[in-house]
Amino acid sequence: MSNQGTNAEFKKGEIFLSKALKYFHTQKFTNAKRYLEAALSKFQETQAIFKQAEVYELLGKIAEMEGDHAHAHDMYQKTLEQRIHSPNPLLRGQSLQNIARINLFLFHYQVALDNALKAYDLFERAGIHLKNAEITYLLGQIYYGMEDWNSAEFYYRHAKELLQSQDHPHLQLLVTENYAFVLHKLGKLQPAVSNYLYALDKEHKLQNFAVILQILRALHEDYIDLGELSDAQKMLDDYREITKHIWRTFSDEEKGNHLFNLASMQFALGHLDKAEDICDEAINLFEKMQNTLELGKGLFLMAKILSNQYFHDQSTPITDIEEYLKEAGELASKNHNVPQRVEILLLNHRIAQNRNQSENSQNFLTQAKEIAEREENYQGIGMVAEEMAIHAYDHGEFEQAFQYFSNTEKNYLKAKNFRKIAETKYNLACIAAQLHKPEDVLDNLKEAINLNPKFKTLAAKDEDFKGLQKDPLFRETISES
Repeated sequence: MSNQGTNAEFKKGEIFLSKALKYFHTQKFTNAKRYLEAALSKFQETQAIFKQAEVYELLGKIAEMEGDHAHAHDMYQKTLEQRIHSPNPLLRGQSLQNIARINLFLFHYQVALDNALKAYDLFERAGIHLKNAEITYLLGQIYYGMEDWNSAEFYYRHAKELLQSQDHPHLQLLVTENYAFVLHKLGKLQPAVSNYLYALDKEHKLQNFAVILQILRALHEDYIDLGELSDAQKMLDDYREITKHIWRTFSDEEKGNHLFNLASMQFALGHLDKAEDICDEAINLFEKMQNTLELGKGLFLMAKILSNQYFHDQSTPITDIEEYLKEAGELASKNHNVPQRVEILLLNHRIAQNRNQSENSQNFLTQAKEIAEREENYQGIGMVAEEMAIHAYDHGEFEQAFQYFSNTEKNYLKAKNFRKIAETKYNLACIAAQLHKPEDVLDNLKEAINLNPKFKTLAAKDEDFKGLQKDPLFRETISES
């Protein structure tokens, strides 16, 4: 073909691509794809490989927006093949970023990570700041998917720093919300609260109620753990008002989940009668929908509410609690929910203890231990070890209690239940004080306070530390700084 003919065909391809872009931006994807195929044919005839890459990338974006991630992956892979020798690092990096993102959707975390790191390196060397922030955020998302919370925290924090000097509010909000969640998972409560409050203010302005409710639920949990009950109550009140305002927009499943959340929040604040009424509504909805997973959670929450009432004044018939525990246990087995099965057995163990049924109590504890160990469930093993540690402590068996709590910490870390670490560290410090091990006291207490400052106040009043109140290192550890 002559150069004149080649140029004419290339120009036709550009016209088709221009029309495809107009349809793409108005989300008329059928028309966009038709013109993209026509453009691709012309660019292939003229061997315009970088224009072919542009077409493949658009086809990939359309497939991604239509939820066809496998086809999107194929298109992005073809894009990279065309751009592999491009002198433009932005284009190569963008192709790698697309492949990384689509592999994240496909749960191919290692492939996603490998491509994202290559893109990160290209953007870093090219000094492309916004793209650098985007790929850093994507790396955080990949580690989030892998539940590597420490790595996710690092990249989200770095993305936040990169965005400070840029006007990109949408990405900044996404980064902040995910960063807050990871801090929440890591048990770093005060920075989690700070980031959640920033995000909450922004989402209120956008009236994004679904996200607002998620943030309020997380803030309530953080405030409970921090011992800031008035703030936790405010989060509950706001959650209740918003759900009331938009109640008619919810499906039955959403109504059940919100009722369960409200019951859980009331329970955490010790409002047992209110929690019981709301939980009963949630259970009725879950039964209506035949949602066994959520029903199991609702039944177990009701058992915890009623057992707390029983422990307080024994006003609740024990047969009611046993019935809820039995049904919840059956569903936990059916749903293969090992931590919940263990927790149900441990609650049965405590009830039997309270009723002085020592043989039944020991049987429940043994069953919980056997299930957790057989399933190699670290969360369950940690819960059992914690129960045994408390029992040993209550009976003055401090060496044994220290070993059990050390085992608790080890297994919670394996289970990535970082939110329980601060409390476990504090308990280890208490027992170390009874064993006259000042170094263990200070090391564990410092770590507990670093994660949750409420332990400063608790330690200052705790009888376990009575013999250390005049120790200068102890006083320095619990001082306000």
